[in-house]
Amino acid sequence: MLTEGQKKQLGTMARLILPEELSNTELADWSTDRTRLPGSALGILLPETTEQVQSIVRFANDQRIAIVPSGGRTGYAGGAVARGELVLSLSKMDRTLGKDMQLPALTVQAGMITATLQSEAEAMGLYFPVDFASSGSSQIGGNIATNAGGIHVIRYGMIRNYVQALTVVTGSGEILRTGGNVRKDNTGPDLGQLFIGSEGIFGIITEATLRLERKPNRTAVALIALPDFESVLTLLTAFKSSIDLLAFECFDAGSLEAVKDHMGLANPFAIVPWYVVAEWEAGATVPEIQFDAQVAESSEQKKKFWKYRESISESLSQRTVFKNDVSIPLPRMDEYITLARKRARELEIEIVIFGHVGDGNLHMNLVAPREMAAKQFAEKSQTFTDFSYNMIGKMAGSISAEHGIGILKREAFLKHADLQRVATLRALKSIFDPNRIMNPGKVI
Repeated sequence: MLTEGQKKQLGTMARLILPEELSNTELADWSTDRTRLPGSALGILLPETTEQVQSIVRFANDQRIAIVPSGGRTGYAGGAVARGELVLSLSKMDRTLGKDMQLPALTVQAGMITATLQSEAEAMGLYFPVDFASSGSSQIGGNIATNAGGIHVIRYGMIRNYVQALTVVTGSGEILRTGGNVRKDNTGPDLGQLFIGSEGIFGIITEATLRLERKPNRTAVALIALPDFESVLTLLTAFKSSIDLLAFECFDAGSLEAVKDHMGLANPFAIVPWYVVAEWEAGATVPEIQFDAQVAESSEQKKKFWKYRESISESLSQRTVFKNDVSIPLPRMDEYITLARKRARELEIEIVIFGHVGDGNLHMNLVAPREMAAKQFAEKSQTFTDFSYNMIGKMAGSISAEHGIGILKREAFLKHADLQRVATLRALKSIFDPNRIMNPGKVI
């Protein structure tokens, strides 16, 4: 617990909400993310400026109080879970700080909601391409701290590609500004890259300058039914060789069934093993599609096609699900899926697969049979995950494609990661956060 003196001091730096001021539900919401792992915040701080964040971090160092940076808490790895730490929320830091039409770029505080930044870019006649289902609640700082991607990675890449400059309060309480408003800066390594994907273990991102793109022209969207996963990859190769894809998403029959049951949507085709939603700029010469396909004829039909894909996570949440977010090299993906399904059958658990196949990212969802006890399902899920991670290591893939390491994948990361890489991360942690107060228990 915080002492009265600590409460008083922190309260002069930013708004402080104490646990006793919240209901159990409210405190739980502040203390966890979408994993719903149990947590308990020591208190919640709501700073509004970088300087306030610096004051808090310096005081926390003096008092040896640990801090969990908190954005929209939309992560699936436990990176924002507080277990006796102070939660430092960036939700009040949501202002636009500058616009640059020449780069072009937007400078914002890190607590800005992703969809708000997208709207700001649109008002400038431009486009911020990092987009995903949680854009309406995720925050820019959290997106950067987890190197977020989404449905358009196949064309635009991860958010790392759009970070022009950062302002960070390091774990030692120093303000570090990296980058600037110029495309070319060859004055040594870009230290800002160390904070992209760092999950808050080195410091807190408080401001960001993000490059913008031209807005895509009118787009075409197709929903395609495929007989097997090899056909998914064949279609992807054909598309990539002829058009500039904006998105290429796949999902299996189990995903479709979950969406149908939860959303009340009809079958778009006869039930087949795999489906693809593809999007590209209209006017491009598209290769002839040799499979059952529907090309959207209206904006409403586009939304309907995307709903089949974007409603999967919500639909699966009605069941007990264990998630695996992985990257597999495309030439090995069919083999990985075949072996994963075989192992799931042996364990007598259902597996539902969907993802951003265009960039090699699959979401492997283990679904508990309704009669299976929770403990038994957890044990079987861990057995499957161990098998999966061993396969991924042999295939030179990644055990975390876009959700990070957090708490949930920390042990697996330390087990499977290159030892020198882990040693380097720990050395960097000592430089930026010598008292180990930033997001303890996460990543390393």
